[in-house]
Parts: sequence; structure tokens; C-alpha cells
Amino acid sequence: MWGKFVVRAAVVTTALSSLVSGTSAAAQSCTWKATPLPPAEVGGYVHVVGATGTGNYSGTTRWADPSGSLVLHMVLWNRGEPVGRVHAPPPGRFRPSPVDENQRGTILLDTQTADGMNGGVFTYSGGHEGRGTYRQLPTPAGFTYVWPEAINNRGDAIGRGSGGAVLWPGDGGAPVVISLPPDKHVVQVVDLDDDGTVLLYLNDGPHLWRAGTLTQLAQPAGYRFPWAEAIRGGKIVGHARTTDEQATYQGFFWPAPDKVVPIQDNALGEGINENGLVIGRASVYSPGGVWFGTHPLGEIPDNSSIRLISDDNSVLGTSSAGDNNTVWHPTCG
Repeated sequence: MWGKFVVRAAVVTTALSSLVSGTSAAAQSCTWKATPLPPAEVGGYVHVVGATGTGNYSGTTRWADPSGSLVLHMVLWNRGEPVGRVHAPPPGRFRPSPVDENQRGTILLDTQTADGMNGGVFTYSGGHEGRGTYRQLPTPAGFTYVWPEAINNRGDAIGRGSGGAVLWPGDGGAPVVISLPPDKHVVQVVDLDDDGTVLLYLNDGPHLWRAGTLTQLAQPAGYRFPWAEAIRGGKIVGHARTTDEQATYQGFFWPAPDKVVPIQDNALGEGINENGLVIGRASVYSPGGVWFGTHPLGEIPDNSSIRLISDDNSVLGTSSAGDNNTVWHPTCG
């Protein structure tokens, strides 16, 4: 089953590579087929955060009960099933809130205690095949809390807490607290690449950290406030703002930490998959669109907003036609 999806993604990516290198009309060469995401088996606002790239998704439903308390369920959608299924939280924990999912279907999530306090960070594996298994990720000494941010395909996870950024190795090793020079501190933990490279936003801009080495990303010339949003396979996307009074947004692509190039007809680079497909927006208020590297492939239909891009090159978001979660698959050639 997985092989089928890998072949399909590779065919589409090869077609995209040929299009952007051989024609200036690439945006007219891809069409998008919409498939509504099935409803969850419980009501509430649906928020999807993760995908395996094989048609499986994870997220939450949430609503307020008559007393005003938040009711939150973790929901997994399995390819071919008519509804998204609710999965119970870890024993003694409440309000399981996924933040990310890798190709293996391992979900990274946050939890709460019965009184609404931080309940710790967990991974959840095997949930798309049946009843899954939880594993609590240890809170480092000196931390009072940690919030999870991202998980990569080998199972490493990254989060941020009271003591800074923490990396949990996928092999079950002890958590690593990321050490920074005295003049730097973590503003936000952003993303995690498959080789363990951590994308951080520090007090002086976006950086990469890997195995103790810190590297600042190249600054786009003539722009300020650079922000890197996502990393995959060493490639990074984000945005910056012009230095004039209008402070216009421009999307950027970092093929390497020391090189940055503008994304054509893009204001915000917001995500990237393993094949180099980028999601973002042509302007701050535009519908979601897709790029192959820096080359535009057009907007998603129905004035849709995009939440994530999967490694099968499909994108998931909400359509203004009904504000429903929808998956779009490209056909290019």
C-alpha cells in the first residue's frame, strides 16, 4: 500500500520538475481534485494537524459544554473509512491535543490533567491500525512544563518549555536540552527535519541547530524580520518584510542555510514536503496556493485556505464553499 503512494508521489513530482524547467506556463499545467475529509464521529470544530502521506490524518474536535468548559477529543481519520474515530487519552490524562504526525503514523501530542494543568508530552503509535500505544516523553530536570512542536520520520520530537528547547531522540534516549550562547535565547521552536536539524526562531532571527552546532540563516537583502516557517530535506521556507513604510511581505526559499531566494508571486511560504512542494499565499489575504520550489503552480480552488501538505503531494485545508476540511490531489502533465 505504501509503495503505491510513493510511486504516485514520485510520478507527480517528476512531472512538476519537467514542467517548471521546460515551460513558463507551469501554473496552467496542474489541476486539483477535491475530496472532502469524512466527518468526525463526534461533533465540534475540527482541526487537522497531521498526515501520514498515505491518506491518514490526525487532529481534534473541540467545543464548549453548557458550563463553558472545553471538550476536546483526539480524532484519527483512516483512508477509506467513512468517519474519523475518537481515540481515548492516556490513562489519567485529559484533552489530548495532537500537534504533528510522521509518515509512520506516530502522533505527537500534548495533554492536560483533570484540573486543566499541563499533563505532559506523549507520542501515540499504531492508532491508524487499531488501539494505539502511548509513550510519555520525559520532562527534563529543571523544567516545569514542555509544549510539543514537531516530530520527524525517525521519531525524534522537539518542544519548548520553561527551560528552553528540548529534543527527544526517537530511539528513546534521554532528552537533550539545546544549549545556546549567552547572547541568544529561544523565542519559538518552529520545526524539525528528518536528520534531527531543529529550526529555531531566536532573539536575532531564524537559526538551525544540529548536534550542538548553531547556524544562522542568510538574511534576505533589503528585507527585515525574516521568519522561517518549515524545513524538510534541508530546504526551508518562510517570509520577510520590506524595509519601506509599507512593510510588504515576501516569501523566501532557503535551499541551504547560507543561500536565500525569493519565491515567485508569493508573500508567505508556509510549508514544504519531502518532494519540494511548497504551500503559501500570494498575498497575506489570498487563498492558499502551491509552488514547486520557487515556481508557482497556482491557487487551490474555491478560495481555499491550506493547513498542511503531505508527502503524496496532496494538500488539506478548508474551502470557502462550505468551510469543510477538504483534501486536494494534483494531476500534472
